[in-house]
Amino acid sequence: MPLAGLGLLVTGCLESQQTSTLDQRIAEQVTPVRQAVDEVQAAVELARQQLSEQIVGVLTEVASERQRIDELKRQTESLQAALARFEALDLPAALQVLQAARADLDRLAGDFQSRMDATDQALDAAAKDRRLLAGADVELRSYVDSSFKTLDNQSAAARDSLRATLTDRIEQEKNATHLAIRTVENTVQAGSAQIALAIQLLRESLDAEQQSLAGRRQRVREILAGLDRQFTTEGVQNPSELASLYFREAIALHEEYIEQPENTRRLDDALLNYRKGLALRPDDAEMHFALARLLMHVNRPSEAEPHLRYYLSHGNQVKNLDQARQWLGDQ
Repeated sequence: MPLAGLGLLVTGCLESQQTSTLDQRIAEQVTPVRQAVDEVQAAVELARQQLSEQIVGVLTEVASERQRIDELKRQTESLQAALARFEALDLPAALQVLQAARADLDRLAGDFQSRMDATDQALDAAAKDRRLLAGADVELRSYVDSSFKTLDNQSAAARDSLRATLTDRIEQEKNATHLAIRTVENTVQAGSAQIALAIQLLRESLDAEQQSLAGRRQRVREILAGLDRQFTTEGVQNPSELASLYFREAIALHEEYIEQPENTRRLDDALLNYRKGLALRPDDAEMHFALARLLMHVNRPSEAEPHLRYYLSHGNQVKNLDQARQWLGDQ
């Protein structure tokens, strides 16, 4: 009996040692699985960050294009104000041009809204893919946690089989997750390409609209030139009225050049209209000062000097007189 008891004790110790060794081996094999799960989670988080950065970039470009549309509207409104100054001359053709420009702008706004809707749809699709990816991540975490709990509750005899099954299942989930990530990346890249194409089309439309506006402005200039020729060939009963028209047009072009100094055509046209007005009304002191102010702005003081001196002799605006003395004193 003592020997039998000793044998049972030894057998129990051996079984306990084997169980401990098996638990240690299982723990060693589970650790790489946990590490692989962590790597998958890191890849999922990186994909989320990249998707968010791309969405922010798209929204920034959309905001920039909206600003360009607003600037184009302001330019159109400025053109409308300039054309309104010629209503006294009965220019129905110019009014039709303005109406056509307004219609083109409305059509452009409609096209832009359509592209914005397409962009919103692409962003919604990307958000949906991100939600699907998050759902897959939650399911993977739940499955791994459940598998670990099941593994802890299994007996030593069933652990090898469970470990093999778990390894295969985790590998399958890992492959499925990688496939989902690649699908999301491809979807995002395709959406980005569509958005870039839409933005390019919008930019081309804006460029075309700006060229169209430039053409319309040229047509207005041609109308003025035609009126010029008409007044020159047929005679003018009131040259002072024509001089006033040149003066107003010169002021408008002067202001446009101040806003867009790179547009030297506005500078040349403004100078030409000032000089035409002075040719018809050479005793207009305010027109002399306006021309001198533009010449000083473009650093041509020698040309501005005679106009400034004329204003000192005939002008009556105190502020302008002080400015003329200062400019002449700086030379």
